This record gives sequence, C-alpha cells and structure tokens, in this order.
Amino acid sequence: MKAFGTNFLNQLTRRRLLAALLDLIIVFFAYYLIVVFRYEGSIPEKTSLGSPDFSIFIIAAIVLHLGFNAVFHVYSIVTRYVGLSQAKWIVNATVASIVTLVVVDLVVPASSGRLVPLTVVIVGGCATGVAMTAVRFYSRVFQTRSLKPVSATRILLVGAGNAADVLIRQIEQNPSLKLKIIGAVDDDPTLHGMRIHDYPILGSIADAPAFATDRDAEEFFIAIPSASSEQMEQIYQKLKPAGLPIKTLPPLSELMHGSVDVADVHELNIDDLLGRSPVQTDLGAIAGYLKDRRVLVTGAAGSIGSELCRQIARFPPQCLIMVDRNESGLYELHEELRSGEFRCYSLVPTHIQQRLKMRHVFEEHRPEVVFHAAAFKHVPLMEAYPDEAVLNNVVGTQIVAQEAGAAGVKRFVNISTDKAADPVSAMGASKAVAELVVRDTAQDYPNTRFCSVRFGNVLGSRGSVIPIFQSQIAAGGPLTVTHPDMTRYVMSIPEAVQLVMQAASLLDGADNDGVFILDMGEPVRILDIAKKMIMLTANGDSPHIDITFTGLRPGEKMNELLVGRQEHAVPMSHSMVTLVRPASNGEGSPAEGPDARADFRGKLASLVELAQHHADRESVIAGFRSILPTYEPFTFHEASYFPVNGSADSLVT
Repeated sequence: MKAFGTNFLNQLTRRRLLAALLDLIIVFFAYYLIVVFRYEGSIPEKTSLGSPDFSIFIIAAIVLHLGFNAVFHVYSIVTRYVGLSQAKWIVNATVASIVTLVVVDLVVPASSGRLVPLTVVIVGGCATGVAMTAVRFYSRVFQTRSLKPVSATRILLVGAGNAADVLIRQIEQNPSLKLKIIGAVDDDPTLHGMRIHDYPILGSIADAPAFATDRDAEEFFIAIPSASSEQMEQIYQKLKPAGLPIKTLPPLSELMHGSVDVADVHELNIDDLLGRSPVQTDLGAIAGYLKDRRVLVTGAAGSIGSELCRQIARFPPQCLIMVDRNESGLYELHEELRSGEFRCYSLVPTHIQQRLKMRHVFEEHRPEVVFHAAAFKHVPLMEAYPDEAVLNNVVGTQIVAQEAGAAGVKRFVNISTDKAADPVSAMGASKAVAELVVRDTAQDYPNTRFCSVRFGNVLGSRGSVIPIFQSQIAAGGPLTVTHPDMTRYVMSIPEAVQLVMQAASLLDGADNDGVFILDMGEPVRILDIAKKMIMLTANGDSPHIDITFTGLRPGEKMNELLVGRQEHAVPMSHSMVTLVRPASNGEGSPAEGPDARADFRGKLASLVELAQHHADRESVIAGFRSILPTYEPFTFHEASYFPVNGSADSLVT
C-alpha cells in the first residue's frame, strides 16, 4: 500500500491533479445516478446520499478508481494523442476497480448486509469507465479541430486501409504539416459511402480525378504500401489525368520496421513503378547476428554501403564502423545518422588497399561482422583501366577478407554483382575473381563464415541508369538507350540490402565459401524504364522527349545472368535467396585441392603484379582469362571512348 500511495502521489502534477479531480466528480455522479436509476428515484434511507453505507462505498470507489488509474498510467495520457492503446489502460483500471469494489461490498459490514446492491457496483463502474474514456477522447477531438491550420494543402487519399488510417492520425495530430484531408478513394466497393475517421470514402480510384476536381484537391496521397509495381502503374494511369502531384509511400519492405509514417511520403518516382516485388525478411534471424554486435561496412559512403549502414543501425549493433575513402560522403552519412537515435558509430576515411591501415582498424574496433561493399563498378571506365579494377576490386577485397579472418571476425559478406557470372567486362571479371579470393581466404580461416552475395542493378544507385535518365530529362532529352531489347534485373536499394542481410543470416546453414544470389524478379527492358521516366515527368501531359539508340558500351551484355555456365544453383530455406556452387566439372574454383589452390594463387599473383606495374590493357585482360575460363572479353576500341584530345562518345549512353 505504501508503494501504491507513493506512485499515486508522484503522478499528481498540476495537470494530473486536474484530471484526477475530474475523475473524482465522474465517479461520484456515475455511482449516485446509478443508485437513483436503480431505485427509480425512491432511494432507501440506508443508501441515501448521506447514509454511512453509501458514504463508505463512494469513498472506497473514489480511492480505488483514482488509485488504479494511477497504477495503469491513465494520468500520463496526453489527451491530444489518446488512442485505442490508451483506452485499454482506462478499461484495465476500471475492471480492477470494479472487481475490488465487489470484494469491498461483500466484506465490509453494512446495516443491511451490503453497502450497495451488486448491480450498482457493476453498472456504476462500467458507467464510470465509459465517462472517463469519453472525456479524454472528446478532449482530443476538440484539440485536434482547434489546431487545424488555416492554410493547408488539400489532399485526396488513394486507399482506405491501415496505411490511410495511420496517415490520417498523424496529419490530424501534426498541424505543422499543413495538410488537409478532403476524403479518400478505394477500389473496395464495400467501403464506398463509408467513412474513415471523419472523412468520406468517395468511390473508386478511377473516379479520383473527378472527385479531386469537385473538392478542389491539390495533391494525391497513395496510401497503399503493399501495392506491386504493376498495381502502382495502374493507379498512376488512373490519377494522372487530374494533372495533380502524386505522392506515395515506399513499399512495406522499405518502411522502418514496417511502420507507416507521413515522413515517408514522397513524389511518385520510377522506383515505385519498378522492382516492388514483395521482399519477405526474417528480422529475428537478421537481428540474431547484428544486434549488440560490432559491425564494419566498407564502401559505407556509397549507395549500397550507406543503405547497409542505415538498416544495420535499426537493430541496433553495439557499434557501427563505417570505412570509405570518400570523406565527404562519410560526413554526409554522419550528419544523417546523428539526427536519429543511433549514435554508436565510428567513421574511418581510408582506402581498403592500405593493408596496415586496415589491420589497425580491425585491431582497434574488433568487428564481429563485416559487409564489404567497397568497389569500382562503372563498366566502361573499368574497361579502359582494368588494372584499377584489379587493384581495388581484387586486391582490396583480398586485404579486407584476410584482415577480417586474422582478426577473428565471425561473419564476412562480400557484395558482388551479376556481372561476375560469365563476365564480358573487366569490372565483371574483377568481381568474379574477388568471389574466388573470398572462397580461397575462407579455407585459411575456418572460424570465420565467408560468403559473397551477387545481385543485379539497383534503382537509383550511382552506377545505375536512373540518375543518367533524370539528368537527360532535365536537359530536355534525348534519352540515350543502348539497345531496344537490352534488359536488366532491377530492385530498389533498400530491398536489395534487406536481402543481403538476410543472405548473411543463412551462412550458418551453408558452405563457408558460398556465393548467394538474390531473387531479382523478371528482367526489365531499359527502354521501358526510359518510357516510364518520361511519363512521370508530367502528370497530365506527355512531354516530347526523344529516345535514341547508341549501341552497346564497352563491356556491356544485352542480358545479364545470375548463374554462370559452370555453376549450379541450390535452393535455400529463404525463398528469395539461392546458393551458387561451381559445377562438378567447373574450373576456376580454388576449392578443388592443394594443387588447384596453388595454381589459383600463382595466377592471382601474376594478375596483381601486372596491375601494380600498370601493364597494358591486353596483358591485364589475359591475366583475367588465365583465371576465369568463362570470361569472354569485350572487343574494346579505346580511342572511341577515352581519347586524350578531342571529343568522345558519352559514357552514359
């Protein structure tokens, strides 16, 4: 009882005292009115207002209701944000009060057996709980209406499900957003004519432009994060005749822990019309090897590396070590992370080719998990300078992997690319050799779990076609596409990173030197991406932007592969992750015995020596071919793309 009283008194701040005083009045009048109704106005003397029995009961009722309200944190509710969760607190406090009052009514001696009839206790208690809840919800409604901004953007919600419910709550509770909901549309006919909160569900999505005109809407908010890319395009086609800005939420797989937030709403872009295949991840398995661990990410300032850092920080690790030679990019990532709740991170502006520095980083920070995302990835550039592809992608990977193994890292994940499968480019060849380096290193450090994760293009990355098309559209065109039939696997950066982390969780049940591939869905024509991006540049009109075809760039394939000719895929427990192993008669794997390892290491040393001495391009390409039997190098004409003087064809065509 002492702890109970202390807890109650500690909560009695001025605002809480006023709330408690209001509850006291509610308790008194609720029970007294129930007594009046119970006896139809003819109240017996023993139960009258001034009788000892009723006085004892009402004092007990007040003490218990207010006391249990304090125990269940009812007085910590901010009425402006009251919701179902807070209503449950009131219900719990009310039930506890009623049960205790029943015991008091049965135990405490009274002039005629009981203080008050049992029906008064139960009905009066329920009436008290309803009144307390109603008062708090009325306060929220009154405050919300009084805080609505005078000038606000009028929005029509597209979708009337759970996401719309969350958005409405957040918009109503945050007048600073300056948004005003005028209604919603949804393709579920059973919802038409109904209301979501206080807003009408007007009709189907196809009729949204007409409703927008009638109600002077200024923007559409698509509140359907579960929509596929095909569904998003269909919705867009229905909305664009209105000529209004269209905003949407990312897919559920990209939302922070699956929770919807109005801050996630953004202008509809190409990412929303492509690569929205549902990504199912086992967050428990990922948290199992990330939470409270020391995690190091190389290439942390890049598009993949920075997203890895963002998602890793959610779990969160004990410490996140971010390595990149791009110090400006690191600083930008630092500015982003420090604005959130996660602050346990270190920035290391260094190059992965510096072995002594990397050794010092591993010794100082003692990471338990490493994601190696640092790499050169621009295909035509590496085609011209394959020696740099070797030094960064091969030697850099070897240094990081070896230092990780020597430092006792538990899990090492090398980020690879689909261009490593039967490569035709120097960049792809360098990543294929890097995969072999990881496999070779794994045999020297059996206590470290090694793997590579191979996937295709990610939308919006610095090496993707999206930013190129965006700049060309901004300049008025034309958009340059290499070939009308060229296809690529595409996926959004957050989705790809989620699957990378999922693949790493499968290491315990896979080969120690395995290569995982991600389910990238069906390949998409680059021409279709270009057309959709042009379509997105104007909501109501089709802009006149031409598309020209320029032919393949050095090192490019018409269609990428995820599994090479001398490899075979093995299903894993996760449907979107597959393990790739060398075929039984495959070459190029260092895992075939001591002689094969010695041969691989000898050829690797020769390749590295050529790169370190900046040998001519043909010699480096020959070095790649000696290691990779499926490598078919692109016929390259250097003067056409990288002349010393004069103009050159664009690298971004």
